[in-house]
Amino acid sequence: MGMVGKGLINKLFTTGIVAGTLYFNFFNDLKAQEQVSSCAIFGNKIETTYKKPAEKYIPKYNTTTHYIIKEIQKENAFITEKTLDEIIDKSKGIVGLNYKRDSYKTENAKNLMQKINSEVIEKFLKINEIEKERSCFYKTLTYIAISEANNLPLYAVPLSDHMFVRWDPDGKHVLDQENPANKGDFNWDPNFLEFNSDYAYMFRHPKFINFCNRSIQLYLTNLDGRRLISQAYSEEAKSFIENKDYKKALFLSDKAIEFDPKNFRAYETKSESHLKIGLEDADSINFRLAIENYEKLISFLKGERSFFSLSIAFYALKEYEKAEEYTNKALELNGENPMYLELKYRIHKSWGKNKEAQRDSSDFLRVKRRTIMETFPFLPLTEVYSEGLNEEIVDEWNKKIITRILIKDNKADVYKKIISPWGVSHFKNNVRTSEWSWRETEKK
Repeated sequence: MGMVGKGLINKLFTTGIVAGTLYFNFFNDLKAQEQVSSCAIFGNKIETTYKKPAEKYIPKYNTTTHYIIKEIQKENAFITEKTLDEIIDKSKGIVGLNYKRDSYKTENAKNLMQKINSEVIEKFLKINEIEKERSCFYKTLTYIAISEANNLPLYAVPLSDHMFVRWDPDGKHVLDQENPANKGDFNWDPNFLEFNSDYAYMFRHPKFINFCNRSIQLYLTNLDGRRLISQAYSEEAKSFIENKDYKKALFLSDKAIEFDPKNFRAYETKSESHLKIGLEDADSINFRLAIENYEKLISFLKGERSFFSLSIAFYALKEYEKAEEYTNKALELNGENPMYLELKYRIHKSWGKNKEAQRDSSDFLRVKRRTIMETFPFLPLTEVYSEGLNEEIVDEWNKKIITRILIKDNKADVYKKIISPWGVSHFKNNVRTSEWSWRETEKK
């Protein structure tokens, strides 16, 4: 079976939500020192530049964060091993003076987190302005290094687009504030300098709204050393996807899965890499591999972007029934996303379902126009709609709204027909009017 031309699907993919996913890109603070020397050849001085070999530093500590910056981030590490050691050295004095070695004394532990932030993190950890959006990951890794070196009960906790640390004396945290296992537990957000409950994170991060309890557990759970390393591998893989080095991204994703077979982020980066290779090369094998890994991903986490990506892969393979199935799943989670509506239109058009395609086109244009009008509220309707009669239909649970926008001589008139269990109402420019006025639009 053939495949859809790659120009269209590349447009859909690169402008889609998949491309808009939040990725951590680690910046490089290990710049090689350069030194200029000169030599004389035939009486002329020629300046040459060479890189001074970096002295090999032997770290004092052996934390999970040391492993991540040395074995995973490497030249892209957010901090040097030497600076991390200096941070730990400084933290030891603060822990010795301020921690009473009773992990259940919550107020004492909270004061310790704040002291470490003000006297260590803010002074020693310098984050590039470009990398500010990834600072939560860097700060969490720094806190984990401090906790391991000082034997503190801290764990990294991931969200869909954020990370923080949790103080958990027995390491058995559950999503139930009244559970005895949570005695002494609290969340410390080093990015926002706040102590937040699990439920505060759930309600403040809208991506949780459509997630089932199982999906929330995947996020708001303590990460041990191996799982944190797995997260670091998958996040590093994302930076290689951004640089279009998909083979390296696949290698790092596999390493992430090796450390944690349930790391859904790794399946996400692996799926995306296969899909992008397929889009670039019109390669059916990579589309199949993308589908295989996206199906593994949705066994952990049913998200709209995974459904959207699956529909793209099936659409590229001309398997329109499957493509339609997953587009509908994406629309169930976000029915107002114009990219999903556009893809659904393309699927039906290619499938020969012209009636459905016409309906999809109407839905797509309605959402696009509304988005434009919300973004530019003072933009005249004559700039949004084409000359002549434009019709949009919205079905709500107890009524149908038919809107007709008539553009004529650079003037716009808006007619509405609302059909509900209580009867039919007609409006022109938000003023109630007669059915006759509505029927007149059909002649124009």
